[in-house]
Amino acid sequence: MIIMKSWQRSLLKLLNQESAPKVFFGTGTKEGVTTAIVAAKAKFVTQIYTVELSEALYRKASGKEFKNKDKVTFIHGDSRDVTPKYTRSIREPVFWYLDAHYCITKDREAAPNSFPLWGELEAVRDRGIAGDMVWIDDTHTFGKARPDLQQPWEDVTDKSILKFMGRSVRKSEMIGKGFVLWL
Repeated sequence: MIIMKSWQRSLLKLLNQESAPKVFFGTGTKEGVTTAIVAAKAKFVTQIYTVELSEALYRKASGKEFKNKDKVTFIHGDSRDVTPKYTRSIREPVFWYLDAHYCITKDREAAPNSFPLWGELEAVRDRGIAGDMVWIDDTHTFGKARPDLQQPWEDVTDKSILKFMGRSVRKSEMIGKGFVLWL
């Protein structure tokens, strides 16, 4: 049995709307918890892609067994490189779950001073597919310095994201710990 946090229930509420995108693309797989929840409980999602930079976390997540794992494609790589490839190849609306920062593992595998969010957002913005949705995680840390991540996180705010995305955003809303954009 999967025990979900309130933000995960909010995520599923969006995904379980019949009008939501049928493809889910997540960055920052970590241990695969969100991936497993979406695979098991998002009834309209037919395909899931998930990207992880850390080889150790990629192996751990892709080695787990869970309901509907056959819908999941695990990808080991840098989301700044992988996301643009998929924005070009997937020609239907996608629910983009952007974990927004590198998870720095104990082995320091994730590259310090590398911040993928702006590159991920640029790829999604520039693809121009109506009906995309974007969930940017970790809103509780928006605008705050994150010395633990060695990232320029204090520049990440809802306003800076909306400015960056420009006219592609039809609607935006803070939901749980996510900042959601309807494109």
